[in-house]
Amino acid sequence: MLNKTQRNRVLSTLALLTLPLTACSPASGETAQTTVERDVSTDDRTGIRVEVATLKKTRARLNLVRPGEAEASREVLVAAAMGGLVEKLHVDAGDRVKKGQRIAEVDRKVFAAQRAVAAVEYDDAERELDRVTSMGRAVASTRIDQAETRLARARAQLRLSDIQQSRTTIQAPFAGVLADVPTERGAFVPPGGGLARLLQIDPIIVSVSVSDRDVGGLSVGGRASVTTS
Repeated sequence: MLNKTQRNRVLSTLALLTLPLTACSPASGETAQTTVERDVSTDDRTGIRVEVATLKKTRARLNLVRPGEAEASREVLVAAAMGGLVEKLHVDAGDRVKKGQRIAEVDRKVFAAQRAVAAVEYDDAERELDRVTSMGRAVASTRIDQAETRLARARAQLRLSDIQQSRTTIQAPFAGVLADVPTERGAFVPPGGGLARLLQIDPIIVSVSVSDRDVGGLSVGGRASVTTS
């Protein structure tokens, strides 16, 4: 039989063993209630992935790299209309020339001499007409007619000589670049013989082939960059 002191120790020990069990073991009804609520909230929770994009107005750019061919906007073969000896050549291939700039002189001395002869003939015909007309009725009208005809012929010949002499100096018809000068000083060129090939490259024309698929992306006024070798 336990005494009073021993009995109090046993009760204290039992109390200590009972308290944790009571605290950690709630009522069965509360445990079921908590478990059901946790399962329902977990099953009902769903998510959807959303991606957000910002739309802005932009301009599309089409970059095409295509081979092409460049050609001058104007091209002419500068020729010697009268033909003859190339006395002077003022240019070389690749030179840039201005409109009216001298390119060559062909038989200028010969045609200058011919023009001098025509001028003398004209002066003589003019004096002859003045002389016969000053004689009045003492000279037959047929002689006056002959003098007038001679003067008209001399005038026409002088004018022809002026035209021929002007064509002995060959000038550039427009500003450009001399692509080729196939002659040289001292050479003989026939009438109409070429002296130089003149190109006008301002503006220059570039021809490019574009496929049907890409031509829809081009428009009049678009910028293009041209690179040459």
